Amino acid sequence: MGDYNSTVKKEGAVVGYFEDNSQPSTSVDDCASQIISFIDVYAYTNSEMTALTLMVNLERNLDNNGDSVDRALFPRHCNAAFDIREAIDFPFPLCERIPTDFACQKFLEDPRANTKVFWCRNVLHFIEWANATQDLGNFTRHEKMLLIAENFLATACLTSFYAFLRIQREAVETAEEGTVPPPCSPEWFAEFSKLAPDAQEWVNRVIVEVLEPMDSLDISMEELVLMKYIIFFNGNEPSKVRSISDVHRIRCYRLKYCQLLQKYIKRHVADPNKRIHRISELLRIIESVRAVSYSLDKWLTMFFTSDVCGMKDVLVYDFHVRAWNEVPVDTSTASTWNTHPPQWTSFGFQPLNLQ
Repeated sequence: MGDYNSTVKKEGAVVGYFEDNSQPSTSVDDCASQIISFIDVYAYTNSEMTALTLMVNLERNLDNNGDSVDRALFPRHCNAAFDIREAIDFPFPLCERIPTDFACQKFLEDPRANTKVFWCRNVLHFIEWANATQDLGNFTRHEKMLLIAENFLATACLTSFYAFLRIQREAVETAEEGTVPPPCSPEWFAEFSKLAPDAQEWVNRVIVEVLEPMDSLDISMEELVLMKYIIFFNGNEPSKVRSISDVHRIRCYRLKYCQLLQKYIKRHVADPNKRIHRISELLRIIESVRAVSYSLDKWLTMFFTSDVCGMKDVLVYDFHVRAWNEVPVDTSTASTWNTHPPQWTSFGFQPLNLQ
């Protein structure tokens, strides 16, 4: 994946990952100041860490891991028979808010039986989070949909990998010594490795490039949520559906969260060299997560095409098959959708219609 220590050459510099060949300014502060984020509301009173606390609380609330109900009794109902626009407007038909750790545990135990409910739970978590992200409200409805469609999988991979590691650590801490595999062991993914011919190779890559670095760094929830925003605000190439100005605004919002990540690490790591090293490693993880998510996206496309694990649904098509960068903005339908949201008459599974 390369050496990110050379990328983050000095604190406050926008080089390599942050901004390629930026002219005339190479300052995170200068680039991030070109837009107004909800973080700035707290920055004015010198309390940016309060904004970060709100982000962490949101993530924990959406995880719902504190639910006291017997998790074994949670229903397995899930539904993806509606399109992405409807899901953004009202995501709750997807599934119930099953505790994230419980959904991850069940997926690891039997991925074939639980792939769909696990996927739906991730989509629900992601869309609830995106709808609660105030900065996303500064984009057009179409651009918001593009960001959600294009960056769901990488964002969900980051949070799922973090949850897998958390489950593994807790299991080791609570079990008798030697009765469960150590964290980051391939044994944790033994069942998943049977899903596809190259699944074992993918698992090994995830362990080496993501889980082991996460475990070694002991990433905090604060760092995780900021990495999540950095992954999400990604739209680097102008296209039929994204202008140069949109690309620039997305980049500026990403820099806002990069800036806050730097400030958070600066508060907790005294040594400047160690700070640079930590940021470098976090960026390496971000790039690794995005890279491994591409392979997973291909599998999910195959799952849709072959209806593996019952995945041949409209919402799966929208996230993993449809080429959004080739679909121009339809302003007539967009304006109608804005003023007349879809009518929710039925959430049962319907025959697939992709016309």
